[in-house]
Amino acid sequence: MSDESMKLAINDELLKKYLQLCHQEQLSTTVSNSSTVGTAGVTHELGFIERIRIGFRSIWNHYFQPRGDDESNNSQFTELENLIIQDKSTFTSSLLTQYGKYVDIDIQENDSNATIRTENIFLAHIPPSSNKPTLIFIHGLGGTCQQFDLLFPKLIEESGYGLLCFDQPGFGLSHNDQKVPYDITLNRLTDLTFAVIEKVLMTSDDQEVHLVGHSYGTQIIINLICKYHQKLRLDITKIWLLTPPMTPKKPLPFLQWLFLKVCYYQVWIMDTFRCFDRVGNIKGKSLERLVSFSEGHDEEEQEYLKLKQFRCNLLTNSYNFINQILSWSSLTEEDLVQFATTIQLSVRQLSIIDGERDHLTHDSGSKLYAKLEPHFQNRDSSISYKLIKDAGHVLMIDHYKETLAEMLKEE
Repeated sequence: MSDESMKLAINDELLKKYLQLCHQEQLSTTVSNSSTVGTAGVTHELGFIERIRIGFRSIWNHYFQPRGDDESNNSQFTELENLIIQDKSTFTSSLLTQYGKYVDIDIQENDSNATIRTENIFLAHIPPSSNKPTLIFIHGLGGTCQQFDLLFPKLIEESGYGLLCFDQPGFGLSHNDQKVPYDITLNRLTDLTFAVIEKVLMTSDDQEVHLVGHSYGTQIIINLICKYHQKLRLDITKIWLLTPPMTPKKPLPFLQWLFLKVCYYQVWIMDTFRCFDRVGNIKGKSLERLVSFSEGHDEEEQEYLKLKQFRCNLLTNSYNFINQILSWSSLTEEDLVQFATTIQLSVRQLSIIDGERDHLTHDSGSKLYAKLEPHFQNRDSSISYKLIKDAGHVLMIDHYKETLAEMLKEE
């Protein structure tokens, strides 16, 4: 797969405008070294006190500055952030724009045939061509299906795979401005995922599909197989688990749990924290935790990819994010054994992929591989592990070419 064939179509003028705004905001949060400014243009990061001053100025604008008639400009965000949020095309695949729509999904929990609730979610579905499987993408905690869309041109448009992806309630484009009125548990998201698959794909038996999960989305896939394997009238032949979290999950440290619990009832505290966290925009801490780039990566493309993930961060609803963390019930060792045993009935390949510079889940994928591999006894089913050099947590953005190469390796 040549780099030239994978070159992104970037609007140079628009990207230049965004980067100018980025630079202006960065200058407002840095102090110049008088001995070098004007020559090398070197700037130095502000101290803690100055960061507090800037942060509280943002908070004042957020909560107390009167808004104008234009509600699209939210004073919680800077000019740059508002522009990025409102830009629904530059950082989103044309396939999502063309095929994305809002659909009502009826949810049935446990073994009940009664509808528990109806969710209105954003989803995109494209039928496959040339007898190819359908790829089902499941995003992680606080994420969006837009984080996968750099993979779509090669997989969907060129290779002919089908597509099914959706934003979970309260995230991405699925009404992220609204608080989800129930605990966002793993079982509830699994029930939703099954309901989406059932409504969109399970119109006939034995349709071939591949599952792709990222971070928390890998937990949904494991739980989906354990809970619904007898009802999934699909031929699941491949599964990719991208940067999975530790399984079983370790309990939150008490102080972290306490902070999140307070933020759950006083969400403005988390919004305030996130104001501080975004200082420096694409050079800030909020991105450092999620993306990482190799030395020599094309600079223009790197800036575009950072802005793309930055937009995904801005679409995250703080309340729903906290809700999901506090409602996260861990999978067990028994669940992993059941998953490994069950998928060998039809799945030919299970691939687990980590990012070398993942600051969130670190090398949890390698640990998951070590737990699952001993249970693979069927010669027709295999498990593999890959560590992508220099990649961060959201490797399908910062190293989308390498992620694609892994997904297309055996095609």
